Amino acid sequence: MTQLSFGRAYKLASIITDGLWEAGAPASAIVPVGSLRRYAAETQNVSLLAVTNVDRINDLLILSCDLPFVDHILHRTEQSVTVQTKLGTISIHAINQEAEGSALIALTGSSKHLDLLSEVAKSQNLLFRNGSLINRTGKQFFFHTETAFYERLGLLFIPPELREGKDEIRAAKANSLPKLLSHKQIRGDLHMHTTWSDGRNSIKEMVQASETLGYDYIAITDHSQSAGSNKKLALSDISRQKDEIRAVSAQHPNIQVLHGIEVEILSKGSLDFEDRVLASFDIVLASLHNDEGQSPQALTERYLRAIDSPYVDIITHPANRSPGLSNGYTLDFDRIFTAAATTGTALEIDGAPSHLDLDGQLARRATEAKAMIVVDSDCHRSDALHRQMQFGVATARRGWLEPQHVLNTQKIKDIRRFVKKQRQRA
Repeated sequence: MTQLSFGRAYKLASIITDGLWEAGAPASAIVPVGSLRRYAAETQNVSLLAVTNVDRINDLLILSCDLPFVDHILHRTEQSVTVQTKLGTISIHAINQEAEGSALIALTGSSKHLDLLSEVAKSQNLLFRNGSLINRTGKQFFFHTETAFYERLGLLFIPPELREGKDEIRAAKANSLPKLLSHKQIRGDLHMHTTWSDGRNSIKEMVQASETLGYDYIAITDHSQSAGSNKKLALSDISRQKDEIRAVSAQHPNIQVLHGIEVEILSKGSLDFEDRVLASFDIVLASLHNDEGQSPQALTERYLRAIDSPYVDIITHPANRSPGLSNGYTLDFDRIFTAAATTGTALEIDGAPSHLDLDGQLARRATEAKAMIVVDSDCHRSDALHRQMQFGVATARRGWLEPQHVLNTQKIKDIRRFVKKQRQRA
């Protein structure tokens, strides 16, 4: 079965959801389920759950089949339909409101998480089946909410992003689940692009959109001169861009706009601009976009040299992966995490669907090594700022991250203090 990247799966689910609402779907909620709800970077199955009255289930499924972008019906049951569209295959499940929680448990998964829930139920003389519980007498219990289901098994509610069948059940039993980062705790976005490089919107448009989102601060971080993008920020552009940022900032006093750069890490670990140039920026992000055919050891050394620079504040999307296309670099992440923790350099979780990197597992290892994390959108369009930050936060949640692990949950004065401390290593 074909793997879909998260970005493509999300787009397909959004189109079908919007189509159902526009067609007047008789539903109180329509939500993604499966790996999409868990924000996994890749998925084989795109699924939605529509919550409705029991006597409207058939109507809802018929409506799903009649959507204009549905090419043909692949499978149909009393409570679900799978259809083929030009963007891919999607299943729509319809459930009675009284069993919404049970359906969300069963359809969100993962299979390993459900297996662990089955073991917990068995230890309590219960049978776990499709999100319901069956006692010794054969009585079946459905649950209106997921919280009620977990409570019946003596567990804390486990957020969808954690349901991967690892140690979440043990943590729920021990009352030691993390207090996960939430989108509302993000105070600013420190990675975005404008028309000065390969972005589609001007500085002013990115600032306006960010201000609308309620951010306290952002950083404009266009690509440096050796980047592979069609357009980049040349050395001669820097002062003019700084002037434009100052002018736009004067018109938007409620949001702090940092002048940043996404500087390339070159083949031997040096940086695309000299230190004196990097020192003129408010914040510096460093990226390794081109592996140049080098070995994992050589790539790791390039990162370590960049991390050691007092003029590098953040390492962006360290694995440089592209879900569905490439797993990214093979690196000695333990050395990278240790170096970042030692120097105070932050490591990025990049919310762009083409990255979602660091992934949850690596982000968790980074925080265990005491490295600081930053969650950014890496946006190239103003209308994607919120969505890509949402993806980044969800990826952080998959890594069990809490607000104290994330740099941009802090105030602007703390961000400036962070950069100042980095420069003091010079």
